[in-house]
Amino acid sequence: MIAVILSVFLVAPAAVAWGGESDAKPDADAAARQRVLAGMRKRAERTKIFTLDGDRQVQAELVAEPLVRYSDQPRVMADATMWAFGKPGRPAAILKVEAYRRDNGELVWLYSMSSTSEHLISAQWGDGHRWKSKAPGISWQPLLPAPAAKESPALRLRQMKELSRRFAVHADDPGRGKEELRPLTQPIYRYADSDNGIVDAAIFGFTSYGTNPNALVMVELYKDAAGTAWRFACSRATDAGLAVSLDGKQVWTCPPTAVGPVELDAWLYFWESPRGLGD
Repeated sequence: MIAVILSVFLVAPAAVAWGGESDAKPDADAAARQRVLAGMRKRAERTKIFTLDGDRQVQAELVAEPLVRYSDQPRVMADATMWAFGKPGRPAAILKVEAYRRDNGELVWLYSMSSTSEHLISAQWGDGHRWKSKAPGISWQPLLPAPAAKESPALRLRQMKELSRRFAVHADDPGRGKEELRPLTQPIYRYADSDNGIVDAAIFGFTSYGTNPNALVMVELYKDAAGTAWRFACSRATDAGLAVSLDGKQVWTCPPTAVGPVELDAWLYFWESPRGLGD
């Protein structure tokens, strides 16, 4: 996730890459993966997200299973997951929980979170961290030209995939320079919310290495008094600068960040407090 990792802090990539060459027995590897997944799940479950709409505060419910369990060997992570908060409908926030391993075998944990809400949000983590966004996480733009929406959910999914292929994402990574991101083969999340005019929608991830979604493009089919139309919004999930183009025209950017921990208007990342979750 985060581009700048101190080599003295973590073991070498080959030592932490799940599924790589190892003297460990397959059963031991599987058990270790399950323990790390349980640790990531616990940290997601101990995270609380609230949407703030005037004086109204509503807790966003955690989607039960991770959207993606991903790898990213250049960033030397042992394991990682991405989670969504807010259902039904569009998530209010997307959370990454990443595990890194010290030389002594101890795991340390990194959190990053992107607001995907049209409102302000606040968050609290099990280790005591607190944060409140200073701006909405997404800004919608019309997706034009776009086809008339199909009636069938399966055909609409095909349409959304085709629309997502019109986007290109480039990164300016503090550690590795400029990179072109590739789209993941499937959307990482699909949702609808008829009460709020969302007929169908999907979130697409773009990655530079492995399956780590560093940029998010949200494609929505929405309905209002004027009719039905397609729109899109973008969100960062990395400290790298991002530039998103639609049909070759740049439509969204965000700059690279300083070395973290970092708190921006609608995104942050930090290492878990040494006291952990207090259990």
